[in-house]
Amino acid sequence: MIYLGLNGYDEFKELFGTRETGNGKVVRRNTILLSFLKNAVKKKLPNISGVLSMQDMYNYILKSICGTRYNISLMNYSFSSDLFETDSSNGICYDGDSGAIRYVNIENGRVFKMKAGKFMRKIILETEFGKQLDEQSLTYACETFARDWASYAIAKTSEYELVVDDDFEGIYSRYRCYGDFDSCMTDKNRHPFYKNSVTAKAASIRKDGLIHARCVIFTKVHEEGSDKIWRLAERQYSYDCKDTLKQILVNMLIAGNYIDGYKKVGAGCCDAKAFIGVDGSDLSDKRFYIDCKLFHSDVLSYQDSFKYYDINGDIAHNHEPEDYDYMLDTTDYNLDGDENEEWDSYHGEYCDEVQNVLVWDSRERYYCEETCDVDNMNDFRYSNYSDEYIDNWNYSKELDDYLRVDCSLYSEIADDYFPCDEFDEYEEKYKKENWNYDEVTGEYTKEDLVSVNVRSGGLSYYITAQTAESNRDENFYLFEGEYYDVVDDNGVPYGIEVEELVEV
Repeated sequence: MIYLGLNGYDEFKELFGTRETGNGKVVRRNTILLSFLKNAVKKKLPNISGVLSMQDMYNYILKSICGTRYNISLMNYSFSSDLFETDSSNGICYDGDSGAIRYVNIENGRVFKMKAGKFMRKIILETEFGKQLDEQSLTYACETFARDWASYAIAKTSEYELVVDDDFEGIYSRYRCYGDFDSCMTDKNRHPFYKNSVTAKAASIRKDGLIHARCVIFTKVHEEGSDKIWRLAERQYSYDCKDTLKQILVNMLIAGNYIDGYKKVGAGCCDAKAFIGVDGSDLSDKRFYIDCKLFHSDVLSYQDSFKYYDINGDIAHNHEPEDYDYMLDTTDYNLDGDENEEWDSYHGEYCDEVQNVLVWDSRERYYCEETCDVDNMNDFRYSNYSDEYIDNWNYSKELDDYLRVDCSLYSEIADDYFPCDEFDEYEEKYKKENWNYDEVTGEYTKEDLVSVNVRSGGLSYYITAQTAESNRDENFYLFEGEYYDVVDDNGVPYGIEVEELVEV
């Protein structure tokens, strides 16, 4: 049995016991960590008693291959290698490839790039320590490094802008964020909590004015048994829940010296204790708390970490204390558990039920998404075409529908508005239904049609066709009161019997 500093078998079961998945399958927890520890004991790897999490294992592996003599500098790590070295770019690829590392081949002095995970595997396996690792933990370390490197490289080379301010409303607004952040507090008007009840900052990375990832920084976090004050970044949210974007946000906050620690990125981020120091150290054993002044009727926003609330002490803990009064990991509007009235952002008031609507910004010339009381929708029209409520529209007679002004065009031919994506099709449909078909040109025309005699196109005889009068006058020859497209040198039609056109 492996204990490795655990407090008995109960803690061992908590870390490595079995659990049942959603489909009824029984699996063991933390199998990679357990595999690492078994192999470490077998190979007698030093100082493993404190390795009790995946983050601990990752930090242990990288620390074990770092040294004072080095020729490779990547992020905050220094490694030595007989095969490779880094130049002044410190691994950043000039072509913007965030998944690869730029390096110099020591043997020939030439510059190459290699996928970050593959590169790290080679560095690890150059060491005696690395050769003793089991395959599972080696693969995990390389994959984790590749993710961290991608976030680091993007943050160094991308156009993302880091914003740290007091605009909590902005980071919880759907129309200010790029895509879906999968957050239950989006557009719930809970932002006053962060201004009125706690000490915090809003943090986000933005591109083209839109937020791609965001989090809240608690800037005055107390540690039990210590006078130290921490600045901790809460759980991160991002476009399509992408961990790379979350890590970019964290890296930029670290680089800007805005935080001392952050909530773990990826799996396990929901754990209230899963904080990590900016140096990669595991902070899950520390007992943190924040000052939180929250009355029964005050606005509450769902809390991931500081959720054990002592109302008499005005304190919220991230570890469950012996006594506390409320759990703050709730979507209730306040401590009394009141139903949350919906926020009508269009009229700036609360109501029973809201509908998402699009409001036209005439200065910026785009729609902003807001909410509106379902009983006060007079300023909006429903567009069947786009399945949206809009306050500025073009009415299409053809569709009998309201179209977004940025997604519709005016047709002078039809004196009507058509969707941009299908504009040509609708104009053609209008012509077919309202204009005349010119059998000679193969096009529709508003002109009246006249009869002509056509022989060209490989015909050895004339046929009667209908064409626009302007086309007849421009391209046909008059002979004895009738028009022909082909005549001889004397202007006389060829003496072949004329047949009637059979309309196709």
